[in-house]
Amino acid sequence: MKKYLFIFFSFFYLSSYAQYTDGVVADLINKRDFFNLESQIDSLSKNIYYEHLKYIAKGLVDFYANKPEESNIYFDKLFSEHKNEIDAQSLYMFELIRGVNYMRLKQYDLAYNLFSQIEKTPNSDFYLKICSVKKEYPDSTVWNSDPITLYKDSTGLSVIQIKDLYDSIHPFIFDTGANYSCIPESDCSKFEIKILMDSFNYFGYYNLKVGIAPKLKIGEIVAYNMLFLIWPDSISKFPKTNINLRVIGWDFMYRADNIQLTNSAIIFNQKLINQQLNNLLIDFDKPLVNLEIGASDVTFLLDTGNQCSFINTSEESSLSSFDYHDKLDSIGVGGAFGIKVEKYKLFNNVSISSGNTKKISNLMMRYPSEGMQNAPEQSLLGQDILQLFTKRIIDIKNNTFILE
Repeated sequence: MKKYLFIFFSFFYLSSYAQYTDGVVADLINKRDFFNLESQIDSLSKNIYYEHLKYIAKGLVDFYANKPEESNIYFDKLFSEHKNEIDAQSLYMFELIRGVNYMRLKQYDLAYNLFSQIEKTPNSDFYLKICSVKKEYPDSTVWNSDPITLYKDSTGLSVIQIKDLYDSIHPFIFDTGANYSCIPESDCSKFEIKILMDSFNYFGYYNLKVGIAPKLKIGEIVAYNMLFLIWPDSISKFPKTNINLRVIGWDFMYRADNIQLTNSAIIFNQKLINQQLNNLLIDFDKPLVNLEIGASDVTFLLDTGNQCSFINTSEESSLSSFDYHDKLDSIGVGGAFGIKVEKYKLFNNVSISSGNTKKISNLMMRYPSEGMQNAPEQSLLGQDILQLFTKRIIDIKNNTFILE
């Protein structure tokens, strides 16, 4: 299933500095290696020579660790004290981060004002549209820890059942890889969803709309003013199936303290034994997890709405100790429009570890076909590997992802 709205960015470049520590920090940022940056920031920051680099590094670490207030303190200092030392592309990126931080804090008026003033791009314009709705219809959720039953649809994805106004039951895919919750336009009246703006296009997605469900019950959880992206009915079903693209996405989930997934249920905000693995970060609107593949750490997009896991070619060195064979098939690997893979390597008996738990599985390394659209930038952790583990805990509050 997916990927509804991937946010693609070209990250800024920082040149090498005379100071060794500055070079290390700049290299981690340029490689988008935020797990290692987060783990080393306390020791590295003591020796960073350039103050603006320290503000950037700490602001990014707090942003990815979902600490929006702390992150904006550093970026506010950066803009007030060092704005003239930063190139235009990087300034735009940091403004975008500041705006998303405001959104995470539910300060939608501030976010709206910021997005309306910075350079208009597909990303800033999309966030501006979201904020224009959110500031008029602020959202809230009454959480409940009762288990919500999970089912499997015909594609093998996890779905939950939600009743409409008329007590009819509809399956919604539970999809951590979908940035926003989504629904076909023809279903809006069934859930009293108000369509609040004219259609717009976004990175190859056409005739999208935005709507608000005044009250939606998900199990015993009650969501007020829940935002949905609305698909035109012409593209509201999975390719080659008759399954509607109804999705509960990450924008709803990340407000919870934690989420536990078993093979038969989802449980929100349960009481957990405190573990601090620091292997979960939030990249704008999507969760990233860090797992040990063989002897190497690899960053994955956590994607419960994708049937297959795969690793990108940039991570091939982490699989060098495992046997493989080439495949030349065309296969569909999830995605709202499918992801076509024409050539891939299938690595055999790969060790996959999280904490003290290890599993053995085959793992595909995909070569994207020419012209493939909406492809993820990083490796994907999908249902095939997730289901090897009986328990998966997304501990958002403590930046921890547990597989047992």
